[in-house]
Amino acid sequence: MNPNPPSATLRPLVLIEDNELDHRAIERGLQKLNVRNPVTHFHAGEEALDYIRNYKVSADHPETTPGLIILDLNLPDTHGREILAALKHHEEMRVIPVVVWSISSDPADIKLCYLDGANSYIQKTVSLEGTQELLQHITTYWLDLVSLPPVAPADA
Repeated sequence: MNPNPPSATLRPLVLIEDNELDHRAIERGLQKLNVRNPVTHFHAGEEALDYIRNYKVSADHPETTPGLIILDLNLPDTHGREILAALKHHEEMRVIPVVVWSISSDPADIKLCYLDGANSYIQKTVSLEGTQELLQHITTYWLDLVSLPPVAPADA
């Protein structure tokens, strides 16, 4: 399946990941899969929270609204659940799917993320091949199969 049909609007992917090796593995994996969506990367939780706090849908450029957010749970400065809560309480961002991408297999982490509004929870793998396979599933599902809600400013 093609994660980016020719007629699709290429809404950005937001990646919130502090680990540079994981970030590069995800970027390489997306390139290998020919995912053409632009990627906005935040290295730290505070950067991501600033982005969320200041985010407004542009009526002139709705294509800049993220289509998917991949969120690392364990960030050094802000816990991923705090970011998830901010996303799901934001008037315009709460409909954007959030995939929590974490090394944690703790059932409590998984449950709390779903309770906080995560759309899926995926455990990181330590191999490049494993990361590639996970990205294949994520992008096929979220960029090809799922119908995302239309983009509209909060006051529309």
